[in-house]
Amino acid sequence: MTQLPNDQHTPKASDDGSLTVYSRKFDQHFHSPKGAIMESRHVFFEEPGLLIDLQKRSHLKIAETGFGTGLNLLLLAEYIENLNCSLKIDYYAVEGYPISAELADKLNYHHHLDHASALPRLSDVFADLKPGINKKQITDCITLTLFIGTFEEWQLPDKSIDYFFHDPFSIEVNPDGWTVELFSKLMKAAEYHATLTTYSAAVKARAAMASAGWQVASAPGALSKREMTIASPDAFQLKGFKLVNNAKLRQRYDEEFSRQA
Repeated sequence: MTQLPNDQHTPKASDDGSLTVYSRKFDQHFHSPKGAIMESRHVFFEEPGLLIDLQKRSHLKIAETGFGTGLNLLLLAEYIENLNCSLKIDYYAVEGYPISAELADKLNYHHHLDHASALPRLSDVFADLKPGINKKQITDCITLTLFIGTFEEWQLPDKSIDYFFHDPFSIEVNPDGWTVELFSKLMKAAEYHATLTTYSAAVKARAAMASAGWQVASAPGALSKREMTIASPDAFQLKGFKLVNNAKLRQRYDEEFSRQA
């Protein structure tokens, strides 16, 4: 397993009081320094309408590209607990450089969430991880399948994922997280009405999505960010968002970005 030394991951307080982690390898924070929890709620739960589906559906499949600190998984468990719903969640995630269980135990997310005693301990989630597939029963409702390895090695079930949390480090420092090949893999795994959300509004990232067949739209960004990106195989799912010109994005990828890949 590609476990970085503990001094490569440093906890940092964000402006909403919740902790993020600074990665020395990528020279970036895992979450927005302006608010780790606030950013995750906005990008992955509020904007794509997942909170509505949590109340309507009996079974959802979610895939997270870049498991990071496990914050999104913890927020999902909190929402389910708050809604008192009994749906089943299959949660798939990939992480190349997992934080240690020791560091996970220092993160203060439980102090900012409801029903803290009913939520999983992040140190348990990160304990005893091995390279490849790690399957854990997080709550009665949530089953986690965490793959420790590269994006290229990660396998997902075909045509079944309802929501994608695309959360790797930025395209500038982690280009492998934003390739046409990766977005094509996610498209192959997507249910037709699936939604993919990411904090990024980078043109190159959007062009790679469009080249992989995703319909791409702009959505209001979290905190001080003007925009984020939301995408789906089905343009109708993006009703209410500002669709971008997918044909121009594909053309720009072919003429400019593909030479840089």
